[in-house]
Amino acid sequence: MARRRGSVLLGTVVASLLFVLLSWLPLLGPFIAGYAGGKRAGTATRGLATALLAGTVLTIGLVVLAFYYPFWGSIAAGILLTILVVTGLLFVGGAVVGGAVA
Repeated sequence: MARRRGSVLLGTVVASLLFVLLSWLPLLGPFIAGYAGGKRAGTATRGLATALLAGTVLTIGLVVLAFYYPFWGSIAAGILLTILVVTGLLFVGGAVVGGAVA
């Protein structure tokens, strides 16, 4: 039986969307988002690439938000960037585990 190859781009989209949607779960949200993105990616290495790419996309989105809405955007971007940094290890760990399981 041939092993199905995953997609880093699809994994990035899934991980980014789930990271935002599950942000209300303090520890499980980022891990679940990373796990789902890594599982879509297919391997542990691709899962790691997915998590790093998704983190980059989210960070760029926060910078754009802060640029277009200077006051409120900066406050929101600062808070969300802090959350992204704190939960980043769980996000990357979930992506690697999800990729390894796939």
